[in-house]
Formats: sequence, structure tokens, C-alpha cells
Amino acid sequence: MRYISVLALLLPLTGFVCDGAHYPMIQNNLGVPVEITEAYSNGQSFSGSFPPGAQLSSPHVEGLQLTYLEVLSEGKVIFHLEADDLKRLRANIAPGHKIVWSIERDGVRAMPKK
Repeated sequence: MRYISVLALLLPLTGFVCDGAHYPMIQNNLGVPVEITEAYSNGQSFSGSFPPGAQLSSPHVEGLQLTYLEVLSEGKVIFHLEADDLKRLRANIAPGHKIVWSIERDGVRAMPKK
């Protein structure tokens, strides 16, 4: 019974596990754990711990866009991006390409997923 309870708790998180078939993707390239809060154009949101090197992606929904991203380290906000900030960052990515949002020491940048 305990196994079923744990499995039931984990199932809602499976949409946020990276398997290459989902996007947009967020990658922690800081080398330290962070807490993130993100929101998407379909109203979904997510908050949680994000270890160094981890990748997190949303369920595949055509046209889904990241609209809010806040990154905290040691309880302090280090990056806070609203929809206009994210739109400006993804302006150089060709339409239709999957985007990797890389959290780095100098900020958050949008890169095309290879």
C-alpha cells in the first residue's frame, strides 16, 4: 500500500521529467542547487528544487511558451524573468524550434535544442 501511495504522489511530476519529447526545457548549469518557479502560456505552473545539472521540461503542447521564471539560490532571488523578458530572449530562436532555457552564472539564456 505504501508503494502505491508514493507512486500516486509521483505521477503528477512525470510530465516534468526530461525525455527529449517535451519542451520547453530548463537546464540548471549553475553548479549549485536552485529553487525555481515557472509558469506557462496554458496556465500550468511548477515550483520545486532543481539540482545542479538537472533538466526539467514541460509536457509537449503545440505553441506552449514559458511566461514566467524565477530562480532562487540559498533563499535569495537571483533571476526573475517575466513574459516580456522571456520573449526578448527567445527572439533569436527560429519559430518552431524547441528551446532550452539555460540557467547560468551570468543569467538565463535561450538556446535552440539540438
